[in-house]
Amino acid sequence: MAKSRSQIVAQRMRINLIFAVCITIAKCKPSLNRSEKIRLRYGQYANITAAELSIAEEARIVGVKEEKHFEQCTTNITQLWETIEMKEDEKHP
Repeated sequence: MAKSRSQIVAQRMRINLIFAVCITIAKCKPSLNRSEKIRLRYGQYANITAAELSIAEEARIVGVKEEKHFEQCTTNITQLWETIEMKEDEKHP
């Protein structure tokens, strides 16, 4: 028996919905990593939206792309924590 038009439309809508959910999940994963980096830089209870705006404003003032500025900021803080952890390890052999 042939599918009716409404069944075909419903099936396409389900496929599109599943596709949209997959795309959303794929795009959210990198932003979670970005949120973690922001929390490292600004603290555990940082307002992520305010921090994003601050980073964008800093990038505009400095005259670089926002993504490049973000990576520079978070790389520096990550290197700082690695240095601190290494010094603590050296103190306790």
